[in-house]
Amino acid sequence: MYLTTFMPISVGKPLDWVFETKRLSAEIIAKVNPIFDLNKDKRLTISEVEKVMLSKIPAQWQTYFKESSKRIKKKIQEPTSIVTVGVIVIAVIGSVWLYKRGKNGQNN
Repeated sequence: MYLTTFMPISVGKPLDWVFETKRLSAEIIAKVNPIFDLNKDKRLTISEVEKVMLSKIPAQWQTYFKESSKRIKKKIQEPTSIVTVGVIVIAVIGSVWLYKRGKNGQNN
């Protein structure tokens, strides 16, 4: 889910894929996300991000998350899955925005 939000194009890419876009160089992305640049080469790979994210999960749950990640990667490579994940992310963001908007309106 983190990769879907952070950089959706990275979902389903190989572990050595480097985070960069036409507008953002690998170095800029690494500079603003130094926690993930494990080898300090000013480039972030899927592998580095996964290692850091897994290190934050209790050891007894890591196997579960690794296996789940493999299954998700296989399914997410289908175009319809990418669209579905995108729609879910947009729906969640929209729901939070509407909730906050309604809550602020009640205070007036």
